[in-house]
Amino acid sequence: MNMRTTITIVAIAMLTLGISLSAGAQNKNRSADQEAQELEKIKRETTILKEGDKAADFTGKRFAGGSFKLADQKGKVVMLLFWGGWCPPCRHELRPENLPATLKEFNDNQDFVFQPIAYKDTRATLEKFFAGKEGKTIYSYLKPLTLVDEDKSIFGLYAKSGVPRCVIIGKNGVIAYVGIGSSEEGLKEVAQTLRKELAK
Repeated sequence: MNMRTTITIVAIAMLTLGISLSAGAQNKNRSADQEAQELEKIKRETTILKEGDKAADFTGKRFAGGSFKLADQKGKVVMLLFWGGWCPPCRHELRPENLPATLKEFNDNQDFVFQPIAYKDTRATLEKFFAGKEGKTIYSYLKPLTLVDEDKSIFGLYAKSGVPRCVIIGKNGVIAYVGIGSSEEGLKEVAQTLRKELAK
């Protein structure tokens, strides 16, 4: 095999590899786009209160004791995060490297309130969740904050179904953002919305 033949074979191999990688990247992008479109469709079909609507007031009981009333947070930016211990995408969203890492920027802001709400979970299922290995460690920060919404009376004010679901309410009591599912893009949108609303 002479030098020219060898170079030609290498060039063809590299070109083939490049085409393969390009096709793979296109498929990955297409898949991500399809997923985003599907989530947007689910959001449209399941959301009751949308961006621009006035947030519905509610009072909820915390798993660890005490209560939370939305109306008492007037003048603050409130982020409601509906989740379930039984829900894998919810657990992914709430892992320390995901949503908690995004919220670090805002945790010291006195005008920001993060309020997780356990959708469909009972006190018994939450007790089991928080007694588990991950519940005692990576999700332990949720224990003192979480409201119990076993009968979906809070969730039902905002949506028909679909968690994890994030609802950001501005200082004026109007919904500024609704997000569903767990994604890197969604976390970016959450951070952008919080910066915008807290700056008002």
